[in-house]
Parts: sequence; C-alpha cells; structure tokens
Amino acid sequence: MFIKIENGGDQEPEGSDLTEVERREIEEILVDAYDEYEQAGAWEVAFEDGIEVPFSASLLGIDVKVTKFRVNDQNIVQCHVVRGEKKRWIGVHDLDDEGLPADFVHIRSLYRAWSSGRY
Repeated sequence: MFIKIENGGDQEPEGSDLTEVERREIEEILVDAYDEYEQAGAWEVAFEDGIEVPFSASLLGIDVKVTKFRVNDQNIVQCHVVRGEKKRWIGVHDLDDEGLPADFVHIRSLYRAWSSGRY
C-alpha cells in the first residue's frame, strides 16, 4: 500500500481505529488500484461520484463554494473553491470542519484514515 501523508507529520490523525464497515468502504474505493497514481485516482473518483457539488463550506472562516475535485501532481486530493470572482484549488483537509455536508465529511474521514496510514 502507498501512503500519502498530508498533515506533514505534525498532527496526530483523528481517532485511532476504523470500523470494519469503514475498512470495507476503503477497500471498495481502492479495488484494482495498484500503485500510488491509481489509488489517488480512485480517491478522486470517490469524491466526484460520492459528493454532490456545488456545496457551501468555509475556509479559514470565509464562506466559499466547493465546485469540483481533482488530484494534483503530488497525488493529493483537492477541491476547487470559489468566492466571488476568486477561484483556487485547496486540499480537501483545508476546509473548516463546521457546516460541511455529511457525504463529504464521510468520504474525507475515510481519505484521512487512508492517507495517515491508519488503514
């Protein structure tokens, strides 16, 4: 398994144990993904297919809209955020936790577990 650490190693990952259901969900996302590029692509598909966009969120306390997802050159899942005329790509972990849709929170928690090595 390839692991992409996004938190820079300076934070302890949330929680310590995954349920059997969560482990199965991660396995389903990563089925037939054999290297880090395929696994990153599998997570991109999980976010794109599993989350209805656009949705409202906040970034550092500022209201934004999330419009789509991608994987960047470092195989990190990012979301495209828009505020007025300003647009940018940020890591899915960078959004504030408050007020996020349940489907996003769920898939992001699975992605966090996988990317932090808890899977």
